[in-house]
This record gives sequence, structure tokens and C-alpha cells, in this order.
Amino acid sequence: MTKEYRTMQKLKKYIVSSKEYTEDLHKYFVGSAIMDKKGQILTMQMNSYSKTHPLMVKYAKGTKRPERSFLHAELTSLIKCRFMEQAYEMVIVRINRHKEFCLAKPCEICSLGIKNSNIKKVYYSNHIGELILYNI
Repeated sequence: MTKEYRTMQKLKKYIVSSKEYTEDLHKYFVGSAIMDKKGQILTMQMNSYSKTHPLMVKYAKGTKRPERSFLHAELTSLIKCRFMEQAYEMVIVRINRHKEFCLAKPCEICSLGIKNSNIKKVYYSNHIGELILYNI
């Protein structure tokens, strides 16, 4: 099992064990992890539908989607990663209420944020639990 798949499984456990997963009424939950070149996880984050951040607002406006300025998992990871100089790759997963993987391709807002970071590789889950390499 590759480091990306191990991270994918860790993200699933992180999401399913979260307070948001057990209390929110959303159908899907998105999680993102940033790793260094060795596969060490630097941060794991989830979407927040009740919070925002100036960087999120900036990218949402830049893509003409200001209504989507809630914190996306990908940008939350970029904001909260304390060791961005070591950041190398990102893994993004979406989990539904049945604890199944779903398509987690980054939206245009997150794509813009990722392009402006030093992340070199991005993987996202599909509906059958595979990881797809995203072209940044």
C-alpha cells in the first residue's frame, strides 16, 4: 500500500470520527491532508460550512464564486499547515453518510489556491476508493 493510500485511509478515519460527521446533516464530508516528500502528514483538515477565512474569500471572488467562501478542506490545509516549506503533496477525500469514498476532485477555488502553493502532487478519491492524480 502506498503512502497516499495510507493517508487516504487515515483521512477516512479522521472524518468518520469527527464531531461534524456525527452531528451535521450534510451528505458528504471532505478531508484533505498535506504530506512531505517522505509521506509524513503535516496537517489534516475538513470542510467547515460555518467558518471562512480572508484567503478563502479572495479565491472565491477570484473565481467569481463568492457564495462558496466557506472553508474548503484543501484551503484549510494550506492555511493551517505549519511547515509549508516541507509540503510536497496533498490527498483529498470525500466520504458519504455510508462511509463510502466519493469523487473529491478539487473545485476551481481550491485549484487556484493549490496552484499558488508549493504543492507538487495532488491526489483525490473517486467513487470506488481509488486515488486519481490531479494535474495542477
